[in-house]
Amino acid sequence: MTTQDSFLENIWDSLLSRDPKKINTVYESLDYDSQQTALNHLKRMTSEEGWHPEQNKSAAIALETLKKAGIISNGH
Repeated sequence: MTTQDSFLENIWDSLLSRDPKKINTVYESLDYDSQQTALNHLKRMTSEEGWHPEQNKSAAIALETLKKAGIISNGH
């Protein structure tokens, strides 16, 4: 596994961890473009078919956590 693969795996492990502190910390550590990419991907995970139910649930929790923290708006 490359360093970049490991980095991305750690980012997604945190975003999908269901742990509010990890979710908020890792999201805020990303640059704006990366935040938008992650946010769009989380939205797709909650709206598209084909995702495992646990992935869908984790993505929904991440979005709700970011909303509650005021990091993203309800309209995203």
